[in-house]
Amino acid sequence: MQNPVLILGIGNPVFTDDGAGIYAVRLAKSRWTGDGVDFREAEVGGFDLLHHLLGYEAVLIVDVAVTGLTEPGDSYMIDTDALPPSLSARSFGAGLGTALSVGRSLNLKIPRRVEFLAIEASDITHAGDIPTTPVADAIRPAADQILRIARQMQAELSCTCVG
Repeated sequence: MQNPVLILGIGNPVFTDDGAGIYAVRLAKSRWTGDGVDFREAEVGGFDLLHHLLGYEAVLIVDVAVTGLTEPGDSYMIDTDALPPSLSARSFGAGLGTALSVGRSLNLKIPRRVEFLAIEASDITHAGDIPTTPVADAIRPAADQILRIARQMQAELSCTCVG
């Protein structure tokens, strides 16, 4: 049976920093002591990401980003509702904003709550299964943040409050 919350690490561990989201989710999974949360990893993005989200009530996606707006190793939340629909030059063809928008317009069972935890990367193009030092140092704090968010998602879903 599928749990209501999904924590999904995405990336490609053979490209230096690109595996940081997956590594952080693996660490969080190893430290999780409760039920009600599925931990998964995937090396996909865009439209290919949608089938991983189907049927969940809340999802946290963990991946790297290269914005140049912050230091490598910094982690931050990205508002998925504010992501603009866009096509990407990457092989999967669409950004997360486009994929969520299309999925919802097709009435797919996309979770109402999709959050994105990004870890700023410095190198996602060179082969190597060891992240750069600032990104490697960010994996444990990111795993701590994943666990806090997972507990928060669970608590919000279990609330039977009537407003």
